[in-house]
Amino acid sequence: MQLTERYADKIKDFDRGYGHEAMARGGALAGRLEEARHQCQQAAELGARIQDEEDRTIFLGDLHAGPWFALEGSFPNSGPRIPSSDHS
Repeated sequence: MQLTERYADKIKDFDRGYGHEAMARGGALAGRLEEARHQCQQAAELGARIQDEEDRTIFLGDLHAGPWFALEGSFPNSGPRIPSSDHS
């Protein structure tokens, strides 16, 4: 993520989203669910703001695809299921 911030003026808007997606998947794989949820939310927010429609469609398709490991529950039109952090 440091590289996407350091070179923000040289990267496309989808690059930051993909960075957060990678962090989310890595966190989910490692069982760091709070981090994974946060990164996934960041990716989704950035993805929704991608300017180019084709780029946005591709990014969101990738985000919605599995595997999501501990956050599994992906559905074709809704992306990963992000469980709530409360334990009730």
